[in-house]
Amino acid sequence: MSISALKDYQNYYRLTEEEKKLLVFCVMLSPDVLLNKVFFQNDRMCGDSSNEFYDIGTVASQLVVSNSIVIGGQRKNIHKIMTFKMSWLRNHYLEPIQALARELDEAEESRRRRAIAARRSNNECAVM
Repeated sequence: MSISALKDYQNYYRLTEEEKKLLVFCVMLSPDVLLNKVFFQNDRMCGDSSNEFYDIGTVASQLVVSNSIVIGGQRKNIHKIMTFKMSWLRNHYLEPIQALARELDEAEESRRRRAIAARRSNNECAVM
């Protein structure tokens, strides 16, 4: 599995179930959880790019940054932060997650329909 495959939301239908589970885990680490801790919306610091990475020491005077964060009950040290523009968040998180949610909903609906059809066919009787 490659990172580019996980970012290619138009082709999520090609992902394996394990890869889709990984994406669900990514949802759990949503920007909401990391916002203003590791991810900072700051158009000025992005310059011409849609996002930019900085060593934590170089931005301490510009942003309020903690040197650690608790994720899944474990404390993790922060060495770099990322600034982003809303276009980055839309293109690389919001739209891909929405596409995945739609695909998972459609797959669940398809499984539900097949289960109902199987029950119906098992309950039919033939009169001869």
